[in-house]
Amino acid sequence: MIELIATDMDGTFLKDHTTIHEDNVTAVKRIQAKGVPFIVCTGRDFEQAKMCLEPAGITCPLIALNGAKTYDSDGRLIETNSIPAEEVRIVLQKFAENGLYAEIMTTSGVYSTHYETRMAELSDWLQEQEPGITEEELAKSMDDFKKILRIQAIEDYEEILTDGSQEFLKITAFSKEGQPAFTAVREFVTQEMTDLAITSSFYNNIEVNHIDAQKGVALKKYAKAHGYDLEKTLAFGDNGNDISMLEEVGYGYVMANAEDYVKAISTFHTGANTEGGVAQIINQYFPEN
Repeated sequence: MIELIATDMDGTFLKDHTTIHEDNVTAVKRIQAKGVPFIVCTGRDFEQAKMCLEPAGITCPLIALNGAKTYDSDGRLIETNSIPAEEVRIVLQKFAENGLYAEIMTTSGVYSTHYETRMAELSDWLQEQEPGITEEELAKSMDDFKKILRIQAIEDYEEILTDGSQEFLKITAFSKEGQPAFTAVREFVTQEMTDLAITSSFYNNIEVNHIDAQKGVALKKYAKAHGYDLEKTLAFGDNGNDISMLEEVGYGYVMANAEDYVKAISTFHTGANTEGGVAQIINQYFPEN
């Protein structure tokens, strides 16, 4: 019997960047009504995740920022795993040395010293995702993302690195060149900064977190605290930051739209995020009748 269901958001639970697939909404509400525990595990922060969950009427515990923060179903903070300021400084320097744009997620939001660069990268990425997108559609998508991302422009990262009130939760870098652009930084962090973890949520980014801020680690802690057996847990994901979670559970389902290297880690597969792939599996384990 399945004791817990966990899912990623982008490329998995969501059918686009702001909306949960309607089949997934129906399936989750149905199993929650039966008393089946459900948790969302995402690279987004709490507010970004709520922007999608609340309109769908879904209330659940949340592992945010890959595990940097964990919240209960009432939105109360359970745990934080932050990065020391000096380590943030070193990582940012490495990104800069390699000509890469990077931004910092803190307890008070996302900060960027190159806001226009980030918006240009976002525009390019949206047009790559939807080659036929019109100017009007692009403008709407950009507006939607600005609301989701809530990026604050600053002159110098030292403004927040020296602010004792800040906790540094995640550093994200972007490049339209994709993963090869991050090789040097990835190797440096992996070899020299062993208390940090590197993952990816899209082909064009990498995310740096505290070593304990990984979905698999956070989900394991959550399951242990609540007495759930991970071998009897369903999980869904599509990208690199989902791998630790998919490998930690007994039934780690990879989406049809997942990157090939993610598909290779599991024998469990389901439909695409645009097809309600999460609901397809939930309905198999928990038939409507």
